[in-house]
Amino acid sequence: MGLPARKIAAEPFPESAAKAELQAWYAAFAADMALITDAPPAADTSVLSLAPLISSQHALECVMRVEKLVGYKIPHSVVKRGGYATCDELVTHLLSRMKAYHEKL
Repeated sequence: MGLPARKIAAEPFPESAAKAELQAWYAAFAADMALITDAPPAADTSVLSLAPLISSQHALECVMRVEKLVGYKIPHSVVKRGGYATCDELVTHLLSRMKAYHEKL
């Protein structure tokens, strides 16, 4: 019986590069949204105020951009169901989940 195989140390998760990638995606997303939408509703009584700013489908685009950066597939389960209300919420949540997944590898 031998010793257990030594785990090869992986490179650390590129958190700053991933954060920059997510913020660049959001900047392009916000610019596109400004072209196709009117001014946001003045009151919170609008149906549009119930929808998240960034849908979970859009958040998957962010995950795919980070996949190119890290070189492996990231499960879609890192994305929060229902979407994100702000860019900061998206970045904070996705980075923590993707970093935790990277550390499990």
